[in-house]
Amino acid sequence: MRAWRSAMRTALQDVLSLCGTIAERSFRNKKKTVKFVDTWGHLMVFLCWHKNRNNHKKRFFKIRWGGVRYMNYRIVYYVGTNLICWIILDIIYRNFKKYLPKETLARTEVLYMIFWAMVACAADIVAGVFRGYVFAGSRALLITANLCYLVALVLVAFFWAEFAQKRAWFVPKWTILHRVLRLGPLVLFLVCAVMTPVSELLFTIDADGIYHRGPGWVFHTGALVYYLVYATVVVLYQCSLEPLQIKRRQYYPLLLFFLAPTTAGVLQVLIYGLSCFQAGVTIGIVMICMANQNYVMSTDALTGVYNRQALGNLLHDLYKQTGGCRLDVFMVDINDFKIINDKHGHMVGDQLLKQTASILDEICHELVDKPFLCRYGGDEFLMLLRDSSESAAQLNAQLKNRFEEEIKKEDRMYMTVSIGCAEGICNDEAEFERLLKEADADMYTDKSAYKARKTVS
Repeated sequence: MRAWRSAMRTALQDVLSLCGTIAERSFRNKKKTVKFVDTWGHLMVFLCWHKNRNNHKKRFFKIRWGGVRYMNYRIVYYVGTNLICWIILDIIYRNFKKYLPKETLARTEVLYMIFWAMVACAADIVAGVFRGYVFAGSRALLITANLCYLVALVLVAFFWAEFAQKRAWFVPKWTILHRVLRLGPLVLFLVCAVMTPVSELLFTIDADGIYHRGPGWVFHTGALVYYLVYATVVVLYQCSLEPLQIKRRQYYPLLLFFLAPTTAGVLQVLIYGLSCFQAGVTIGIVMICMANQNYVMSTDALTGVYNRQALGNLLHDLYKQTGGCRLDVFMVDINDFKIINDKHGHMVGDQLLKQTASILDEICHELVDKPFLCRYGGDEFLMLLRDSSESAAQLNAQLKNRFEEEIKKEDRMYMTVSIGCAEGICNDEAEFERLLKEADADMYTDKSAYKARKTVS
């Protein structure tokens, strides 16, 4: 126990000595400097006492301020850098956990990623502060801290790859091979981590409490690089399949996340003793947080599809194109929605809106042309296809048939929809309004036919 206190006193003295040096450079008046340093001493000196076994009285450890005995910039670097990263990550974690809806895509993955990044920061603080100190249990403490740090970094990269796959709507064709590609490197690294305390595979702690890389450190670096590259390749592949500019923009933050951790990781590998990968991860997570805010602004809160603001951004991009483009417009409306709301309540009505949006979203991801889907207002949804290879009438028939198939499933609430369509060249706002009116009129024609069939039956 005395060895632990001695190590803590030495580390604390180093930090306070550095504070005194900073204060001495900041103030010209020496008396002010001494007063500033003494204030730090009075605030922190109560941590530096120990019991005298001879007279059982408490006596304070005397801190000499006459000169800087030893300036340990390393401790300040490890504590300062990781503490700032930890605070930022903690704020984002609490904000996401409290305000991010549970239905949000990849919510669990991003929370796990932030959590393990916080674990990496905490472990790096312990490993950095006690590095080079020798006392009873110091080697076990350093092995545990460094092992937690390495495992946490790999788990951050793993959950980042999982998050990127879900956000990019990546659906693999070969499930078994995909599972091996996802979990194989993680399992291999965890085996190396479990063997490290005995075999010193990933790293070793010498008699002076100094960390040294082991022969298996390439497994750690390889796992990090693999998951970062794997996620980037998946996002690039999915981005190349999107014909709409507004949808491709969603992938840009996922691609930018790769830059900060990769740059920090390269520096950490090249400069021995530098620990900055978690700082790169923090920068990447902040970018994801900013991208999530933009995503929330352009997404309907109830259904999770795009809203009118996203539609405006899409049309703004379309109007910029010279010569215009062929545009298919589909208006989808839920039949008897007001009756369902009045009879069963608004909660059932909300579930019906979510189900309609979910079915339409699945259909959009199945189509080759990847249409744009948004909630236009109330129980109306709007779908836009640009330069489709099929006619609007053919796609309209496919939508109705696909919708009827989905409704027959056991977990679906029974409902019907009316769909109207229009097609033409869209190069300005007036032309889009004309197409929208045609699709709306066609939808009301379909709704009138539905009411007529309902009356006859």
